[in-house]
Amino acid sequence: MGDLEPPATGKLSLTTNEFKIDGQSLVGTRLDYKRGAKGWAGIYWQYPDSNWGDKIGFSLVGAKRISFYAKGERGGEIVEFVSGGITGNPYPDRFRKTTGKVVLSTNWKKYTFDLSNLSEQQLSSVVGAFAWIASGGYDKDGRLITYIADLKVE
Repeated sequence: MGDLEPPATGKLSLTTNEFKIDGQSLVGTRLDYKRGAKGWAGIYWQYPDSNWGDKIGFSLVGAKRISFYAKGERGGEIVEFVSGGITGNPYPDRFRKTTGKVVLSTNWKKYTFDLSNLSEQQLSSVVGAFAWIASGGYDKDGRLITYIADLKVE
């Protein structure tokens, strides 16, 4: 989304890494974003891939939360994390949870989306279970590096 949509003016690279958090080795992702003309970018973890609501999503019935850790490379990176919110037809997400814009530090912080108040109908077809959106706090070269680890549905 944003600078990553054709014709892409920004660049994003994702690498999988192992991180130590509270003494545990956890799998995570390093997102290295170079700002383009729009000044923001985002990625949805969709089911199935590239589904904007034209196909049935994944059932999260019975899930109580989505949790993950996040931090920035330098601190001061401005991002938003979202669950749900894809509005395409005929199978839109039936909920949207967001952290709002958060300013990351260089320390890991745990985030949680509470799903316990959602109905089975709302969780029966989830297209965009998780999204990362970068919008500010770039370094002098227009880069923003975010780390996300231990992303899971519980």
